[in-house]
Amino acid sequence: MTATDAFAQSAVAFCTWATSKPANVATEAAHATRLLASLYARALDLRETPLGAFGEEQPTKDEWTQVFRRGAALPFDYYSCADPSEVPTDVVMIGDLADDVADIWADLTAGLRLYGDGRIDEAETEWKVRFDSHWGRHAADALAALQAWHQRALST
Repeated sequence: MTATDAFAQSAVAFCTWATSKPANVATEAAHATRLLASLYARALDLRETPLGAFGEEQPTKDEWTQVFRRGAALPFDYYSCADPSEVPTDVVMIGDLADDVADIWADLTAGLRLYGDGRIDEAETEWKVRFDSHWGRHAADALAALQAWHQRALST
């Protein structure tokens, strides 16, 4: 299996979960953590590709909103600094797990539509560029927040 096919498999799993009926909070948090970790790891294996067609297969705002609402089944909003490599920082912003899920889903869906049409190189470009510029940060922030939630849940 190629790195692109492996990534596509993880993207399908995430998108299927993101559009499914939610379970209880603990189950949702566990699924989100596993799926995000798999996506992130597999995204690191995607090839650096020259920019080609980009952004033409984006989901609609209504589709995004449905996934955002579904993401509300996750347990919380969380805080993170704007750029953790700037220490100290005065800039703090709020991150929202539902927004993370919906934005990641939208970026993955765009590539999956290309992939499903047999446009494999374009799908890989779509995923890699959006990982580097957008959804990778959402995934990393969401994973950090979910890990903190898991640790707190274990200590109570």
